[in-house]
Amino acid sequence: MGTHSYRVCAVFTLKDQDSKNRFITFCNGDNGLSIARAFDGCLSLDMYEGNEDPNKIVIWQRWESKE
Repeated sequence: MGTHSYRVCAVFTLKDQDSKNRFITFCNGDNGLSIARAFDGCLSLDMYEGNEDPNKIVIWQRWESKE
């Protein structure tokens, strides 16, 4: 791995707790984040809950390159 990587930040603001729970369930399911994590070049992919807004989800991705 080189010293450089490509980073992506995706921010999702869900309308309520139920929507947030369904989104998290999807992301943690078989068709969610595990698929992206399995792609060649994926160095990391992490999901966090927003500190200031409990209905905000932040997904940070780090890839070997932009392609």
